[in-house]
Amino acid sequence: MRHLPKRITEVTNQAVQEVITLIPRLYFSVFENKITTDSKLKYIFLYINEHTQYVPFADDFGPIDISSTLKFLEIVKAMHTKFTNSHLFICCLNVDKERLNGAVLAGAYLILYERMELEEVYDLLTGSGGISYISFLDASTDAEAWKMDLKSALSGFVAGFQNQFFSLKNFNFYEHDHYGLVQYGDLNWIIPGKLMAFAKPTETQVIDHYPPNSTTRLAPMFVKFGITAIVQTNEKEYDPLDFTKFGIKHFLLTFEDMTEPSPEYVLQFLKICQEEEIIAVHCKSGLGRTGTLIACYMIWKFKIKAETCIAWLRLARPGSVLTLQAAWLIKMFPLIVCLTKDDIMNNNINKLIMGSPLPTRKSSSPIKSTTISATKGSAIKTLDKPKTRLRKTKVVAGGE
Repeated sequence: MRHLPKRITEVTNQAVQEVITLIPRLYFSVFENKITTDSKLKYIFLYINEHTQYVPFADDFGPIDISSTLKFLEIVKAMHTKFTNSHLFICCLNVDKERLNGAVLAGAYLILYERMELEEVYDLLTGSGGISYISFLDASTDAEAWKMDLKSALSGFVAGFQNQFFSLKNFNFYEHDHYGLVQYGDLNWIIPGKLMAFAKPTETQVIDHYPPNSTTRLAPMFVKFGITAIVQTNEKEYDPLDFTKFGIKHFLLTFEDMTEPSPEYVLQFLKICQEEEIIAVHCKSGLGRTGTLIACYMIWKFKIKAETCIAWLRLARPGSVLTLQAAWLIKMFPLIVCLTKDDIMNNNINKLIMGSPLPTRKSSSPIKSTTISATKGSAIKTLDKPKTRLRKTKVVAGGE
């Protein structure tokens, strides 16, 4: 355990749980009531709920998405660098959800800016048992769904950074934030330059004069992004010609909402990923089936644990992978990771057949991002208003 300087005991005495020293002059702390930054800047308090916000689908509450996280961490880095005589606190109120999100942000800083190992960061945040943490819920109302813990959430930053899914120096905040909005595409890069997730195209009109994310609107956008193929996993609702006439191939791998793909579809998807340069994948919301297939590729290509794949997917596109899909990915990891290129190209389903589907049970549907964008009467507001990000976390006014 890292010892606290005696001169900050006047602050630590007000903490309801342990104050953790992250690095010299930077701490993670939990308070019952907010403490304001003093005029001399001896103590600077950065409350996570004043700089970030997660917009839930159901009972989910995080983790905070990659864009909002990086913006917050840039603030932490700038403050810590500039005010060398100050003690800086990444802090939150004593609420279960805030404690977990706060710990993820604090841990992400150590991983990304201090280059600390995951185990060291996790031990620092949990070793003494001074702060208790719950687990994240997925974006459904399924009480039996896999719950992501603090360590798994932090592992998403490790995998994303090590595999260059994002960069601290040139992360494209505008592209992530703008096109992630429902009214501007509802799409996100999961693996930049390789795999994009998006919600289904729709012709249904919405209010405030925003055009729908129709195939005719998305196709030119995909040409701009260099998309060479689209994989659709929901029921056929549009003419593939809307994309193929632009030279974008279209593949239909349909399976039921909030279920896992068949072994045949896993192999077909991996084969498509082998043969096509840049792929956009969608289901209805671009979350469950979409995220599950993309996770299969991440497991096979990068040898990343299933839990870590899910963590990165939820950082890149909040709400990804739902209900039974997470447990299925964890179960299938040892089979998918061992597939060879020959297995994929020759459709060797025997390599995956051992991983039979999990028992079927009824689960509640999540809030569908696409139905938000496609439902008549859905209120979609302009970019300059804080609540425009209907389905993503955001940095609120004053936290930019």
